[in-house]
Amino acid sequence: MRFFSVCRRKIGVLILICGIFSYLYVGSQVAETIGEDQTQQMNLEDRSDTDERQIGVSSAESEERPERNQSGVPQQEAKPAEGEEGGEGEGFGVLEPPGQVASRAEVPAKVGDVPHGSSRRKMSGAPSRDYEEKMIKALVKEAYLKVTGEGEDEEMQQSPAYALEVQPSSRNATPPNSNLVFFSAVPKCGSSTTGHLFKKLSVLNSFYSLTPQQRIQPVIDEEQQKTLLENLFSLSEKVPVAYTRHLYYFNTTKLGFPRASWVAIVRHPVERLISQFYYARIPSRYLENKLLQGRMPSAEFMNMTLDACVPQRDPRCWYREGSRQMLQLSFFCGQDSYCTTVGSRRALQMAKYNAENFYSAVGVLEDLHLSYRVLEKYLPRFFAHASVSDIGTGRVRFNSQENKPSVKNSTRLMMESYLREDLDLYHFLRQRLHLQVQAIESGKIDN
Repeated sequence: MRFFSVCRRKIGVLILICGIFSYLYVGSQVAETIGEDQTQQMNLEDRSDTDERQIGVSSAESEERPERNQSGVPQQEAKPAEGEEGGEGEGFGVLEPPGQVASRAEVPAKVGDVPHGSSRRKMSGAPSRDYEEKMIKALVKEAYLKVTGEGEDEEMQQSPAYALEVQPSSRNATPPNSNLVFFSAVPKCGSSTTGHLFKKLSVLNSFYSLTPQQRIQPVIDEEQQKTLLENLFSLSEKVPVAYTRHLYYFNTTKLGFPRASWVAIVRHPVERLISQFYYARIPSRYLENKLLQGRMPSAEFMNMTLDACVPQRDPRCWYREGSRQMLQLSFFCGQDSYCTTVGSRRALQMAKYNAENFYSAVGVLEDLHLSYRVLEKYLPRFFAHASVSDIGTGRVRFNSQENKPSVKNSTRLMMESYLREDLDLYHFLRQRLHLQVQAIESGKIDN
C-alpha cells in the first residue's frame, strides 16, 4: 500500500510538471501568434496610411490645377451665389471673382496636426525627445509668423522679391524705347475714363489703343501669356500699342520677351468695393449688356444693401481671411494663386515689389489729375498731352455711379478689417505717386 501511495504522489508530480511545461509551451505559441497578427495589422495600417497620403496628395494636386474650358483658359474656382460684379463698360466684360474656398496647399498647418507622413496610430507612453523638439520648433515658428506677419511657407524668407520691406520712391521704371504698355485695369477704379483717354491720345500720339471684347479673365496660363506677347510685340514693331484689360501682372522677360511698360489706377479699397457692390445691382446692366442678358439676379440680391449685408458677414460682401477674392493687390501681385488670398502678407509684399519695379506709374482715382500728370511725364510716348485734355483734368468721368446709397461708418470700419492688405498697398501707391509729383516739380525725374 505504501508503495502504491508513493507511486501516486510521483505520478501526480510528473503530471503537474508536464502540465506546467505544456502551459508554458502553448502560451509562448499563442503569444507568438498574437505578435505576428499585431505586426500584420500594423503593416496594414502603415500601408493604409501610405495609401491615404497618396490619395491626399493626388486630391491636393487636382485642387491646385484649375479646370480648363475647350479653349485652354483656366476657369474660375467658383462663382457667387447670385449675380456678377460688373466691368467698367465699353470693352470690359463681366467680373466673376474667384471662389471663397482657399487652396488646401496654401493653408498653413496648425501646431498639433498630424505631421505629413506620420502614422495615425496613437502613441503610448511618454513622447520621445525628437517629438518634443519638433513640437517646440513648430511652436517657435508659429509664434514667429504671427509676430512678423509673414507668409505661409519658408519661401517668404528665401526670395528677396517679397521678403524685404519695399519702400516707395519716385524712380522711373519705364523701359527704354518701350512701344508696348499694359494698362492693368482694376475694376471700379476709373478704367472706362482712362480707356477713353487712351483712345483720344492714340490719335494725338500715334499709337494703337487695343481693348479686347471678352469676359473678364485676369488669370491666364503661360501658353496664353506667350501667345498674347507674340501678337502684341509683333504689332508694336509696326506701331506702338496700348493694351487695356482687367489683367493681373506677369513678367514678360521670364518668358523670353522684352520688358513692357505697365500702368494702373487704384482707388481707396472700401470705396472700390462699395462701388462694385452697387454696380452689380444696377438693373439696366442686365438688359443692355449682351453678356448679362437673361441673367437678372433675384429681387433679394438686387435690393440688398451693404449696411444689411456686412454685419451679417454674408459671403457676397464679407471677405473671410484665407478665402479667394479678386483683391486690388491681386492685380499687382501677379498670376500666382496666393495673390488672391485674403490676408496674405506675402501677396502684399509681392504687389509692392512689382509696383515699385515694373510699373511706370500707378495713378490714384482720388488724385486723378495728378495721376495723369505723372503718367504724362513718366510715359510720354503714350500719355503726352494727357493733362491738358478734357479727360486729363480729372473732371470728366465715364461709367460713374452718381446715386449710390450712403454707407454707415460702422459698415466701413468692418470692411476695413478684412481689407487691411489692400489698404496698406493703397497708401503705399499713393505715397509713391506724390513722390513722383515732387520729382516732376523739382525736375529730378530719372529718365
